[in-house]
Amino acid sequence: MIGVALPLSGFDVIYPLLAPLGLAYLATLAWLLTKGLPAPMRRGTIASGVV
Repeated sequence: MIGVALPLSGFDVIYPLLAPLGLAYLATLAWLLTKGLPAPMRRGTIASGVV
């Protein structure tokens, strides 16, 4: 996010840092699409602390 926002604040773009940034973004996207986010705990369970 910082690498993309730098030009908006007047700084120069560091192009060699954009490729790893994009790869990290795609890896995170692939991981979330395959594994997903943890299911939210149901209300009323003891583990959630709300009864």
